Amino acid sequence: MKSKKKPVKKTMYFYYMTDNEISVREISEVVMEEKKKQEVVEVWNEAQVIEISTIDKRTIDIEMMELFQGENDKKFLDNNNVKCIFSIRTEEEDVNRVSDIFKKVTKEYSGFVCSDSEDFKPYLVG
Repeated sequence: MKSKKKPVKKTMYFYYMTDNEISVREISEVVMEEKKKQEVVEVWNEAQVIEISTIDKRTIDIEMMELFQGENDKKFLDNNNVKCIFSIRTEEEDVNRVSDIFKKVTKEYSGFVCSDSEDFKPYLVG
C-alpha cells in the first residue's frame, strides 16, 4: 500500500516597511477590524508580535524589527524614508490574506509590503 505524502508547506517571508513610527498595537487594530469570524488574533504588545491563526489552522506572524544595518539596506531604507519595519511570516496559501490585511494597513499608515529578498522585490502591497 502506498502512503500518501503530505503536501510540502512553503513558508514565505515579507517585510512591511513604513515611514511612520508605529507599533504592533496600531497594526493589530486594523487586523481586528479585518479579522474573519473564525480567526484568532493574539497580540503581545511588549514583544511587538501579532499572531493570526487562520480559519485553516495556519498562522500569520507579524513582528517588529530593528532597522537593517547593511550598507545597501540602509541606502534602500533612506531612499524610501523607512522608519519602521515588521517581518511577516506566512504559508503560501495565506499570501492573499496577508495582502488583504496589509492593503488596509498601508492605507491607514502608508508604506509597502515587500519580499524578503536581496532587492526586496517583488512588492506584495504598495
